[in-house]
Amino acid sequence: MHLKTSYVSHIGTRRKERMLLSLWLIVAACITTLTACSSVADDASPVAVTDSNAIAFSSVVSEEEEQVGSRATSQTNLEDICQTFVAYGYKNAAVSGSGTADSPYSYDSPVEVVPGYTVNWLANTAYTSSSNTTGWEYVNQQTEAATAPQTIKYWDDKATAYRFFAYASASTASTTPAVSCTKTETQATITITGLDAASPDAALFSHLWFSTGSLADYPDKQFGRPVSLEFVRPFSQVRYYFVFADDIDSNARKAVTVAGYNTGYKDGTEIDPDKAPTFSSTSSSEKIYTKGSLSVTYPLAGTATETETYSATATESSALGGASPEKALVAGNAYTTVFPTPAGQQAYKLTATIDGEEKTAVVPAAYMTWMPGFAYTYIFKITEAASILLYDVQIAPWHYAGEQEEEWHNW
Repeated sequence: MHLKTSYVSHIGTRRKERMLLSLWLIVAACITTLTACSSVADDASPVAVTDSNAIAFSSVVSEEEEQVGSRATSQTNLEDICQTFVAYGYKNAAVSGSGTADSPYSYDSPVEVVPGYTVNWLANTAYTSSSNTTGWEYVNQQTEAATAPQTIKYWDDKATAYRFFAYASASTASTTPAVSCTKTETQATITITGLDAASPDAALFSHLWFSTGSLADYPDKQFGRPVSLEFVRPFSQVRYYFVFADDIDSNARKAVTVAGYNTGYKDGTEIDPDKAPTFSSTSSSEKIYTKGSLSVTYPLAGTATETETYSATATESSALGGASPEKALVAGNAYTTVFPTPAGQQAYKLTATIDGEEKTAVVPAAYMTWMPGFAYTYIFKITEAASILLYDVQIAPWHYAGEQEEEWHNW
C-alpha cells in the first residue's frame, strides 16, 4: 500500500508531530529487533518477518506449453509435483582474477551453509516466518533420521558468491528413484538411480543457482531475496515430422505420398507401421533408452560458476524398439520421452519412402546431444523433387501439453 503525499500534506501540524514521534518509536523498535536477531547465528525457531537477512527458498519447474497455433513458455510450481526437496547451499569466501578473458574471476574457499536440508511445502504459510516467504520452509523440518535440527540460515554480506542446488522426489510415484549426494572440496554430485521414462516426474534436480550479489549481473538473484530454484526433469523429449517446401502448392501436396505417414493433405490416409519412416543412429551399437542413472555435478569453486555438468548411464535392457530400434521414434507431432545423452551420439539417418522411392536425410552428430529437461524437434522438408532434407532442429524446455489436444502444423 502506498500513502498518497497529497493526503499527508493536509494533516494538521500537531497531528504530523504525533505521527513523526510514533514513526521514530517504530523505527527504533525495529532496529532493536534486528540487532537482537542478528546476534544469534543459528536459531532453530522461525524469526520475525522483518528479518530479511534470513535465507528462504522458492521453486519452479521449467517447461513449455504448446498452444493451438502458437507456443508459450510456462512454469509449473514444484509443489504441484513434489512437496519436498533437499537443498544444499555454499558461500565463497574468496575471489581472485581481474574479470577479463585472460584472467576471469575465480570464486574460491567454499563454505557449506545449507548442508542438505529438507525443505517442505506448507500450504498457506507464506510470510509466517522470515525463512518461509513463499510456502517453502526448512527450519525444524528435518526428517526423523536426522541427527540434528535444521536451524535458520542467514546471508553473509562478506561472501563473494553464493550457490545453491537441490533434488526432489515425488511422493506419488509408483517407484521412487534412489538419490545420493557426494561432495569434495570443489564440487558436489547428485546421482539419481532407477530412473524410468514412464515416470518422468518421479525425481527432479535443480539447475545451479549462482550469484555474486551484483545487481547489474544478477538482478533476479540478489542476496537477501528468496533463492528461486529451477527444477528439471532428468529426461529428454524427442520427435520428428515432415513439412512441405514453400514452392509446393496445396494441389501438389495432395499428390505426394509418404509411406506410413499422414502428411495432412490426403483424406483417408491409412498408416501402415511396417512402411513407416525410420529414424535412428548410424551406429548399430547406439540405441534409444528409457531407463538409467544420471549424475549431476555442481562446481563449488573456480571459474565454472553458472553451469552444472551431466553424466548418464543407460540401462541396456530399456532400449526402445526391441528388434527394430530404427522404429523407436514414430514420425508425428507427439514427443517420445527418452533417457538423455549428454555425452552426445553419432549422426542419425532418416529413411522414408516418398512416392514409391526410398529417400534419406542425415542429421549430423552435432545436433544429436539430448540434454535433460529439454525437448528436441527434428523437422524434415519434402522438396519439389520428392526428396527430403533436414530443415530445422528446434530445442525448447520440456514440453507439457496437459489435457490439450495438439494440432498438426504444416508451415
